[in-house]
Amino acid sequence: DSEYYGSGYNHIGIYYGNGHSDVFWHSTTPENHITEIRGAGRPVTFFVVLKARTTIPFTLNRSSATYGAGEVGTLFATSYDKRYTPVYTSSNSNVAYAKNGKIYTNKVGAATITATCGNQKQYCTVKVIKAPTKLNINCTQRTLGIGETYDFDTSFLSGEGCASVGYKSSNPKVCAVIANGGIVKATGVGTATITAYVFNGVHVDATVTVGRIASGDLFVVYRRQRELIAMEFNALCCEMEGGAVGHVCYMNKVPFAILRSISDDFKFNKPENYEEFSQLAADRTVRALKRFIQTD
Repeated sequence: DSEYYGSGYNHIGIYYGNGHSDVFWHSTTPENHITEIRGAGRPVTFFVVLKARTTIPFTLNRSSATYGAGEVGTLFATSYDKRYTPVYTSSNSNVAYAKNGKIYTNKVGAATITATCGNQKQYCTVKVIKAPTKLNINCTQRTLGIGETYDFDTSFLSGEGCASVGYKSSNPKVCAVIANGGIVKATGVGTATITAYVFNGVHVDATVTVGRIASGDLFVVYRRQRELIAMEFNALCCEMEGGAVGHVCYMNKVPFAILRSISDDFKFNKPENYEEFSQLAADRTVRALKRFIQTD
């Protein structure tokens, strides 16, 4: 097996001691197709053995997936043999099929997408369920201090769902979405709406308020006092004892947590019935403590 450099063809021959060949073939194509067989006027028996090309094994970016009906996903081959273009077929194209690197879903059911590249095959099992009609979120109102993070979580009604849930903020300067899965971070004072949404437009909102708790030795009564504190310190509320407790604990390196119930806001909206509010505050305090202990 040799190559005639400059002549553009490959040559294989059967040679005798005198250097002459009775039979040979040569090719002028890059694929080495046989373009000529030449003999020396005598009967010759010969065999041509063809060896199939070996295709480089490849993988898919996913081997299984679950989508909501109508959702579009991705499916593409990685590290495949560049001599071939992957071909995709579906066991049930009425349910799902692949085209141009994407999976398209039509209705509830199951399908297997087969990717063929040369003599290599890979498979992706696709399950299609009902598209979401409602999206639930684990918290609809959250108060954070600057720099704090929170992880929002969503859920679907039974039997419904989709592959992914997106999150966005109405004001990233107050609260920004910093990672997939609903992780947000408080970045500035104010209020922002975090929206969780899915492919078909179903969404749910949560309100995040970012600010400080003012603490001092002053019993705040008048509206003007409230407004000045809110403006000066970007405070959401104020109280008297927390600052002193926090200072003593900090000086003595003692961990602490302070739980307060808001009786009235900066706009001077006081509860009408103190006894009723006391009971409400006690109930909420117990619920908060239970959740704190369970989380801890």
